[in-house]
Order: sequence, then structure tokens, then C-alpha cells
Amino acid sequence: FKSHPNLFDFELEGQRNCEITLYVKSKCQSKSMLNIQFIDQSYQLELLYSRIRSATFVAIDTEFHSENKYIPDLMLVQISIQRGEVFLIDALAGLNLDPLGRLLNQKIIITHGGREDYRLLYRELGLRAARAFDTQIMAGFIGWHFPMRFDTLLEKSVGIQLSKGSTMSNWRQRPLSTEQLNYAAEDANQLLSIFYQLRLMLQEQDKFQLAERASIEYMESALMPKIPEEIWPYWSIAESMDTAQRNTLNNLLRWRESLAMDLNRSSNAILPQGIIIDIARRMPTSTEGILENRKISRSRISKYGNYIMQCIKLAQKDRTEYQVLTSEGRRTSKIIQFWTIAAANQLQIDPSLLLSERQCHQIALHGPEDSLVGWRRDLLLPIINIFLSGQTAIQISPNGPNLIDCDSP
Repeated sequence: FKSHPNLFDFELEGQRNCEITLYVKSKCQSKSMLNIQFIDQSYQLELLYSRIRSATFVAIDTEFHSENKYIPDLMLVQISIQRGEVFLIDALAGLNLDPLGRLLNQKIIITHGGREDYRLLYRELGLRAARAFDTQIMAGFIGWHFPMRFDTLLEKSVGIQLSKGSTMSNWRQRPLSTEQLNYAAEDANQLLSIFYQLRLMLQEQDKFQLAERASIEYMESALMPKIPEEIWPYWSIAESMDTAQRNTLNNLLRWRESLAMDLNRSSNAILPQGIIIDIARRMPTSTEGILENRKISRSRISKYGNYIMQCIKLAQKDRTEYQVLTSEGRRTSKIIQFWTIAAANQLQIDPSLLLSERQCHQIALHGPEDSLVGWRRDLLLPIINIFLSGQTAIQISPNGPNLIDCDSP
């Protein structure tokens, strides 16, 4: 305890013994220790607000239904400020949560794989915190697998095993069952335990600030709309298309994305990606021509046929030329992906966090100067430029690939 006081500075008096067992990875934590505050009335929010005002870190989790939705339907918001107490907010109770969003924006938000959480909470609460940490990203900077499941990360970092029995249960039903309430509360409760353990490890590796920066960029990217022309040029099918076909593909994807947002329906529920690619390749001249693909129903064409034909006609007049990843570029991307593994070994960061496959494609197509942004640019641009200039090489060793100077024996 004296060696690592920062691990415990969030606890109230009387909770320290529990935190010491956390640090030595005791498995004695019990759900019966939880004080669960279920909120479905406006007056009940005041206690939560008072807790948040005095807090620095706030752990947030959500339960939602995402089936066929562009943005899922929020069912429950779980908030933990100190271990042992969790607030569950009924998102179906019609409460005004704008004041909650304003309070949370002043705090440091803790999530786990929070991409959907951020999207939902921005829409429902206006949450866009200036500071945030995501425990999946924190674990990746330690060198652990990214992205790691919550129960796996909890056991690996804290030594506690949780049941995940209610993951796919019906969160729309009211009243929620005792099992559902315990499940939802326990995740938020243990999220703080994970955060404090990972914080200690990252501070020892001098990566804590880097993890925060990456977490904030992750949150911001979750709130950005999808831009089709930043995605499809890396598909292998794009290389075999001519200019008109590529512009048709881009128009169809942009139209589908816009409609999905407006209707809050999943993109594939409107028009599956495979069908869009088929239409772009064939460029039919009428709605009847669209139906030559047997997987396209007449009811779908009656809804969207005119919009599809408009996308095709606009593409025929469009002379925009898009750079696409060629077969040669795809081979270059494979080399960059292998380099990423070597660089990750050197930096002790999980390679999937360091660069995704699509980011490697982007570097292969546009080069690192125009592709790397944010924390990745600062961390990777110098060393990848050295590699691409031939000054370093990849060495295969029993511990995996490593980067070495080309002058090394």
C-alpha cells in the first residue's frame, strides 16, 4: 500500500482493505457488497449529481439493443464513482439527463470498448468529455491483447472472475430482473478496479498520458460519421472497377449512409454491401435491370429504386478519379503489417492497437506522412520513415520479429 499510494487515492475512508485485496488479486469480491441505486424518477438524480461533483474519475457503461439500428436504443446507463456503489439510470423513464451530461463533461470518463457508449451518450446526454480513458486501449498499451473482453481483462488485471450470463437478455423489459441489475452494476463497479490497476502499470511504463491521448482520439472517432470514400478504395474489388463504377459505388454508399442515419436503421438493413457492389459493377439502366440480381426484392426496389438510378446517372457524369489500393499496394500493406508487429514488440504495445489493417492499407496507398495522425503520427512516423528508407530491417527471432539497424551484424 505504501509503495503504490496512487492506486488507492480515489477510495473513501473505510474502503482501503478492499482495495488492498484488489492489488494482491484476491478473488473475494462479492456482488452482495454492492449498493445499487436504481433511478427512474427525477428527484433520485440529486444524489448521483452530488457524488459526481466531488469525483475525479467516473466509470460509465451502458446496456442497449442494437438490432438493425444505426445508433442502438439506449436502455440503461450504469455509473460508478466509488467501488461498492453503482447508479443505474433507466433510459426509458423519460428523464431529462442534460444536466448529467454537463456534469460528466467536466470529469475524467472511464469506459471499456466504449465506441457505442460514446455514440449513445453523446446523443442522449450530450456527453463529449475533455478527458477519457478506455480500458481496452490502456491494456493494449501495456502490450496485452487488443481489444480484450471485459471479463478476460478483469481476471488478468485484478484477478476477479465474473459471470456474463445476462449479456444478451432483454434490457427493454420492465421491471428488470435481479440478475440483470446485478450484472449491469457489477461491470461498472469493477471498471474502476481495472482502471486503477492499469493506471499503475502504465505509469510504471511511462505510457499513461499516451493512453489518455489515444482514448480521447478513440472517443472522437466514434462520434464522427462514416465517410465512404475513406473506406471502399481499400476493398480489393475497387481495383477492377473503372471510373464510372467507382463513382457509382461511392454514390450508393454515401446515399445509404445518409438514409441509415436519418431512419436510424443499420446500413445493411437498407441495402446490403454485396448488393451495392453488384449494382456498381453492372450499372443497370433501369429499375428492372437492378432486379436481375435475384437477391434484390421488388419491394426493396419500389422503395429505393429511383434513388439507386439517380446515383448511377450522377456517376456517369462524374469524372472524379479515386486512388485505390492495387495488388502491388496490397503486398506493400502486408509488409507494413509485418513491420507493425516488429515495432509493437519494440514498443511493448499490442500490434492491433498500433496500426489496424486498414491503416496499413492507407500507408501503402498514400504514404505515412499523409496517413498517420494524432498519437500514431508522433510515435510511429520517425521509425516507419527510417524503415521505408532502408535504414532498418526486420529480424526474425524466437520471440517474434524485431527491428534492427541495417548496419548491425
